[in-house]
Amino acid sequence: MGHQKIKTILYGVLVSVPLFNFNFSTIVNAQENNFFVSHLSRAAKYAQTAYRDSVAGEWRLAREGWEKAVEHIELTDAANRTRAVFYYEFGHAAGITCHFEIAEEFLEKSYQLEKTFNGPYILTLVEIFRLYFDQKYYKMASIYFEAALPNLRAANAEEKTPVRFTRLLDEYAKSLSYIDRQKLAQQIKKQSRAIKMKMAIEDQYDKRTLYGSRCDDSNFKQPMTIAQTASVSLRMSKIREILRTMKK
Repeated sequence: MGHQKIKTILYGVLVSVPLFNFNFSTIVNAQENNFFVSHLSRAAKYAQTAYRDSVAGEWRLAREGWEKAVEHIELTDAANRTRAVFYYEFGHAAGITCHFEIAEEFLEKSYQLEKTFNGPYILTLVEIFRLYFDQKYYKMASIYFEAALPNLRAANAEEKTPVRFTRLLDEYAKSLSYIDRQKLAQQIKKQSRAIKMKMAIEDQYDKRTLYGSRCDDSNFKQPMTIAQTASVSLRMSKIREILRTMKK
């Protein structure tokens, strides 16, 4: 895959491979006129604030910040790679705060943009899966996980992040059991148990912020796990790299 490595899976999935291995020297195209630069600067400002709000557990504020960031990035000539990140983050925050249609729209837009540059699709597909899973739309959830699973296996998720991978398998198996695909559900459960035994891991999971869990909460504070803190730190370093380049 060259420099376009498999995305880092955030929010409690994979954290072992660079997000996009970002090279943002091409974020701003040659047409850097004042109009574009002004809106890029505003998009960067709102994106930075939105990240801080998400780290603090202020998901409503994070959603509002990403919405404004997206509004400004739409008025620029930013590359599809950058737009995909902004759409993803807005969709994720929207889903957590119960704006499910917006979440679906922007996660899907992120996925479609990734196709235009042969981007790594795992993160977006997994998040769309979980958006449906957390709403108990198990048939739709299973469709998206089945699209993500080959890429998860190709990324060697079983050995690199077995706890998170087996959690995904367990969620997938649950989805299957609710749509009368019991035979496959049992096979997936068996695979999950085998990985847990092989890797000597307990049947426990890192916490993740569920979609639909912060419907009206603007002041919720939740202690972060070590894994979540590491994940956010990685995300913050990537977004800072975006922002530095956008401001040049």
